[in-house]
Amino acid sequence: MGSSGSAVEHAQCLINMYGYGIAEDGKFGGETLGAVRDLQTRCGITRDGAIGTNTWNCLHPDQLPNPR
Repeated sequence: MGSSGSAVEHAQCLINMYGYGIAEDGKFGGETLGAVRDLQTRCGITRDGAIGTNTWNCLHPDQLPNPR
């Protein structure tokens, strides 16, 4: 948490493709953290809240089971 920038904003945009409705402001706050953890659970990967390789893969539509 606390990161910011274009990579965070891009991740927020991808997260919102699944109906989360979080702010796309480029700031990794509590709202983004909660959405990331939820997606990690849905993808069956470690629920650590960090956007690492597995989470990036999860964020792509062809990798995420049951998009909203």
